[in-house]
Amino acid sequence: MLRKIFYTVFLLFIFSGIIQAQVSFTLPSNATPASINYEEYFIDADPGIGSGTSIPVTSSTDATVNNYSVNLSSVTSGVHRIYFRTRDIMGVWSHTNVQTFFKLFPAATIPSNPVVANITKVEYFIDTDPGFGKGTSIPITASIDVTANNASLDITGIATGVHRIYFRTQDANGSWSLTNVQTFFVANVAASIPANPLAANIVKMEYFIDTDPGFGNGKPIAITSSADVTASNVPIDLSGLSNGVHRIYIRTQDANGSWSETNLQTFNILMANVVIPPNPTAANITKLEYFFDTDPGFGKATAIVISPTTDLSNYNFVADISSLKDDSVHTLYIRTFDDWSLTNTQTFVKGTLLPLSWISFNAKAGIGKVVLNWLTAHEINNDHFDIERSSDGEHFKKVGAVEASRASSAENNYAFTDEDPLNGISFYRLKQVDIDGHSSYSIVISVKLNKDLSVKIIQNPVHENLILQVNGTMAQALPLSIMDVSGKRIKMFSAQEGLQQINVNEYSAGMYYLNYQVNGNNFSIPFNKQ
Repeated sequence: MLRKIFYTVFLLFIFSGIIQAQVSFTLPSNATPASINYEEYFIDADPGIGSGTSIPVTSSTDATVNNYSVNLSSVTSGVHRIYFRTRDIMGVWSHTNVQTFFKLFPAATIPSNPVVANITKVEYFIDTDPGFGKGTSIPITASIDVTANNASLDITGIATGVHRIYFRTQDANGSWSLTNVQTFFVANVAASIPANPLAANIVKMEYFIDTDPGFGNGKPIAITSSADVTASNVPIDLSGLSNGVHRIYIRTQDANGSWSETNLQTFNILMANVVIPPNPTAANITKLEYFFDTDPGFGKATAIVISPTTDLSNYNFVADISSLKDDSVHTLYIRTFDDWSLTNTQTFVKGTLLPLSWISFNAKAGIGKVVLNWLTAHEINNDHFDIERSSDGEHFKKVGAVEASRASSAENNYAFTDEDPLNGISFYRLKQVDIDGHSSYSIVISVKLNKDLSVKIIQNPVHENLILQVNGTMAQALPLSIMDVSGKRIKMFSAQEGLQQINVNEYSAGMYYLNYQVNGNNFSIPFNKQ
């Protein structure tokens, strides 16, 4: 990493009358740290110095950002790298720090409960189960709710005494209900109540996922026949299942051929075979090049011969500034080649000093507005600042003006609010105008704003969690509240851009309202808690 560069201009006078200007760069081993006034991040692909997503910081020599919400809405599931870098008030950029992270899949969609199918068959048997579908049929009209009234039951051949009659139904999908039982008595002979049947051994266990293949057609689970079976550490075949929420069903069959109820568990599949790519091995730096103001393209700038090395620091070279315009601000760009490094920058003045010192310039996106702040020092005959805005970073238009301090050796804070900003990415710069009409420009900064701030509720009705999708760029978290139908506030919280999850499991079933305010307008979204 190249450190801060100090410039000493040497003028070499040649007897022929030609004057050449060269700059000798000395990189001191330790430099006094300048305040950090800008921080940005990007994910996976570098958009270029100053084009990342800005992070609000307070100007300091040691900037720490806590609890900052990073927007991952457009990032795909899997392993990614997030990069951070800072810029100090001298315009010098730091190393780019990197962290590897893993994004899970988007909010899981829980499959809906199956639609209730019509009951198409009712059967009964007395005392002994002949097997599913082999009982005595009772005529019915297909419906989702069947009541058999005044059905004639055949008890011919039934001995005098106490008996049990069993009823069960089958739906249009072929699934059987639980078997209901009633006790009845046949008179005239001393009653003899049959004993409760002994519990038969469980001889078979099976499972299936999401879709029922039918009794006996699930995937078998090896068990030892017993009246009470517990299956532990059973390997479940998940091959072919997509990422997301699924349901696994387990049931047993006893020695009499009777099936148990089907037990249900919900589970979630994340990703299979996650491979984190290794950090690349540092290769030798073999090239160094520099240019002023305009990038000619990688490999096309002025080359400096260096010896290959993995760490290029405290390196001095001479850059020719003779072709640069006097009395104006210029930017020096330096980069190295080992799969090209980031391009380091340094702003400097050739000729007369500016009538002020730029200390910082930053922008923050609010709700429907952009707030600019800048800090200067050592102002001399400074009349005012023109605020200029651009949608492409090249063609700027004046959007406002701020009166200057004219003459001051102290630091001066300025601010301007763009009440009608552009939607998306905007570029801003400041035009400093002297009393005599001379002018100079600040650096160009960018800010991203989504003017269409909105809140949506995902999956309504709500069961355990209220899932929100907040769209729009905000300088701070958006306050929200949950109200009941009587207007009583139940909960207050704040949300950042992206998906938010609020636990409402303890709320009573009924209608609620999610309220928030944007630009003085109140919004209310109803949702149903089940």
